[in-house]
Amino acid sequence: MKKLLQMFLPATMSSDAAKKESDSIINFSLMLSKIYPRAKDIAYRLQQDGAYMTSDLSKLQQVYDFVNWKSLFEDIFETNVTINDPIYVMAPTYMSRLRHVISHFQPRIVHNALLLVYATDVLHEIVNTTLNEKERPRFCMGVTVKALSQAVSALYVTQYSKEYLKHLSYQIENMFSVLKRTLESRIKGTTWMDESTKAYALGKLATLKGQFNTWPQLWNDSFVNQLISELDVGNNFFKNVISRYRQLRSIPGDFHKITPPEKKWAYPFMVNAFYEVTMNSVVMPFAVLNQPYFLNEVPKFIAFGTMGLIFSHEILHAFDLTGVEYNENGTKHSWMTTESKLRLEARLECIAKQYASTFIHQVEFLGDQVNVEFDWNITRNENMADVSGLQVAYDAWQSLLQTSRDQKLPGLHLSTSQLFFLYAGQVYCSDVSPEDYIVSVEKDFHTPAPQRVNGVMMNSQAFSAAFNCPVGSKMNPKKKCTVF
Repeated sequence: MKKLLQMFLPATMSSDAAKKESDSIINFSLMLSKIYPRAKDIAYRLQQDGAYMTSDLSKLQQVYDFVNWKSLFEDIFETNVTINDPIYVMAPTYMSRLRHVISHFQPRIVHNALLLVYATDVLHEIVNTTLNEKERPRFCMGVTVKALSQAVSALYVTQYSKEYLKHLSYQIENMFSVLKRTLESRIKGTTWMDESTKAYALGKLATLKGQFNTWPQLWNDSFVNQLISELDVGNNFFKNVISRYRQLRSIPGDFHKITPPEKKWAYPFMVNAFYEVTMNSVVMPFAVLNQPYFLNEVPKFIAFGTMGLIFSHEILHAFDLTGVEYNENGTKHSWMTTESKLRLEARLECIAKQYASTFIHQVEFLGDQVNVEFDWNITRNENMADVSGLQVAYDAWQSLLQTSRDQKLPGLHLSTSQLFFLYAGQVYCSDVSPEDYIVSVEKDFHTPAPQRVNGVMMNSQAFSAAFNCPVGSKMNPKKKCTVF
């Protein structure tokens, strides 16, 4: 960092002045890092408020006048912006703190400090000298994926034929329909929703879309070549990377002509399914529709215990504390009545209190056993989707058994119901180091394994019946928490 700092200081500056300037730059950088919001802070605020704070450019300039926002946005989007353009403020508390920090430093210090932060990030991304020999291939792959996402996508999906993907899409569409029908039945049977809320929920479910078709242009070599033709690769590695990053971070075109697409595409190599609240869509990248998450031509208890669970988890996010603030078109609209929302919050609180009283975990850290502190409020949406998702996936599988019998696995003295829950447990199960466990508790919005697996199973009446768990035992508590 000291070597980088020298790049921002005049060569004619005296050693005393350079030290003072360097100290100011470092102090600003440290203060900036201290006030920067955690992802969990933003998520918790979103849970509380239901949406990001909305404003327009005029109000933004009045409240946070330490930046010329119009000039900044016009530079970023390479177009004219107006004072009435809508603005979403993700972290208003951070913005207020940032104004306070900036007011204590000269513009020159702020400018050089931000350059230092950017340069440090870029250097860490492209020249990480702390990696050992085993870690470097994964690191290089990550850099390649980030810089050449379209080309990597094409390499990945063209391993498979279009016919195979068409057949896969047909299977996924059928599973999606079965899960939606099952949730529809469960919503109709809820006792905590009033009739108007129930009708709106059913309408939102009916319009819920699934997006799991792979981008067809990725098989077109001419199209892929055109995407990467803008690359100008020379002999200087550092300049090549900086040039590419500059291209990726620019957003050209007329900002005012940008409209929400009918489909939200995720890169097919992404191993992450998600619910897109502003489009009321469940997005399943191709990598999720592959092994080990989805196995082709297997007994239905495997398919619904794995892929069905992942699917239903994401579907349920349409009805969590964030989802109920957006309508069937993805527009901000609080459609749940006050009474029903209070009852929803009470059911989520049931899970939070149950987990808090059940899960006490210690990890070895620096030679000592340390109690892990969980924040069961920040995981409420995910816990609801976990618990209800398992019940929806199980009921969906059971509904198919009314018309056809399921196969059994040879050599295992387990019922198909027991196997369903074993496969479901594997979806969320993981073996991590104590350090990674602590990091996941701090940064992730999900309950960590094994608590996540046990929490889901102990609230399932079907699980308790399948394994004959005594009432009042750890995995079959007398009081279970349910939402849908």
